[in-house]
Amino acid sequence: MTDKLQIDLNKLLYSSNSNTRQLETIHKSDELIKQQFESLNRCKSLNNKLFNKYLKLWDKTDKFQNQIDIDNFSNLQHFAELCDQQLRILENTIKIIENNQQYK
Repeated sequence: MTDKLQIDLNKLLYSSNSNTRQLETIHKSDELIKQQFESLNRCKSLNNKLFNKYLKLWDKTDKFQNQIDIDNFSNLQHFAELCDQQLRILENTIKIIENNQQYK
């Protein structure tokens, strides 16, 4: 009978250790899940802040686009073409000067 009692005690001890390890694993997993949940909440909060920031910028851009009329756009296009023309003249002038300096 003592052998059977010893075997039952060993089973109980082994089972208890197994349960203890499982319980420790569950607690560790629970802590990790809590940390991940907190991290996700921080990310969500940051995402909401950034989304609201860009939404405000979008609204400003949209209002600005609505204020531009076709006459201003054509004037802007003409101004851009003049700037481009002046830049090309400047680039070619620099090339001519550099070429003349090479021949001296």
